[in-house]
Amino acid sequence: AGTEESLARCNVSGTAPAPTGSPEEVAVVCSGSRRVRLAGGPGRCAGRVELYANGTWATACQDTWDLPDATVVCRQLGCGTALAAPGAGHFGAGVGTPWPDAGGCAGTEVSIWACPGSARSDCRRGGGAGAVCSDQLSLRLAGGSGRCAGRLEVLHNGTWGGVCANGTSPATATAACRQLGCGGGGRLEPAPPGDTAPAWLAWVGCEKGTHWLWRCPSAPWRLQDCGPGGDAHVACDEDTDGTSGTPTPSPGVPSSTALTAAVGSVPVSTVLCVVLGTLLFLALGALAVQMCCARARRRGGSWGWVPGQSRFGGPGAPAPGSGSEGDPGATHGPHGPG
Repeated sequence: AGTEESLARCNVSGTAPAPTGSPEEVAVVCSGSRRVRLAGGPGRCAGRVELYANGTWATACQDTWDLPDATVVCRQLGCGTALAAPGAGHFGAGVGTPWPDAGGCAGTEVSIWACPGSARSDCRRGGGAGAVCSDQLSLRLAGGSGRCAGRLEVLHNGTWGGVCANGTSPATATAACRQLGCGGGGRLEPAPPGDTAPAWLAWVGCEKGTHWLWRCPSAPWRLQDCGPGGDAHVACDEDTDGTSGTPTPSPGVPSSTALTAAVGSVPVSTVLCVVLGTLLFLALGALAVQMCCARARRRGGSWGWVPGQSRFGGPGAPAPGSGSEGDPGATHGPHGPG
């Protein structure tokens, strides 16, 4: 009934059947048991760390989560060693209240539950701490000068296969490089002659900003011949030794990478100075125009006159040069003197 204190007190009706030679195992999961899993990733050995305790799953807090914590989780799950301990940006924050006391491991513990914890009662950055274990590496660049350049290959059903270059987007190279820890960018390169190994994927359409190849759409998985386009080859911007794989731009040809780096290297203070200087120049120009207009209006008020009013005297006073004073050099209008 569920209220008994032990199985011996349970009421069993009938006779227990004899063993059939293939006994079935019965598993029981208690509410007080503790478990850990990696969720939201490409497989069981990469994803968001989720902890089960007191009948509820909760994500691990990001505040103090680090590589030693991920190392313990990977060891506990039988997934090898930890390669990375990403935050919520990789696998999502998950749902529910984050577990604030997760982490604080030295990296040698056999279980996350054996770690001393962070002794925190709140989680400022939220949940979503993740782990990427070595056994999840089902992606590689083969046949190149190093692990960050070569033929793009994926592991499926225990077999390595390539990715066809036909229909594969340029952002796919960047996603593969980021997933392999080979820098933040990459590019597709032409396949060498004679490289006709079978491929698992084609038309892989990663979008800009993607960090994982497994989140990109593609044609269905199947072993196939890539045809004239050949396999996709990738060269990452940064190799494991820290050297850059970005080609030097040709003279006279602008490089988008170089332009981006130049724009990103301008200090914010310089940009603010340019903007403020431009605004000040426009304000001074407008002020100068207003001063010129005001000066012109003042001149018009001092020298302008109307018919019947003297410029120098009262009404009716003769104007200089009008000829009314008998000036021999006076000139008259078009009709001449009367």
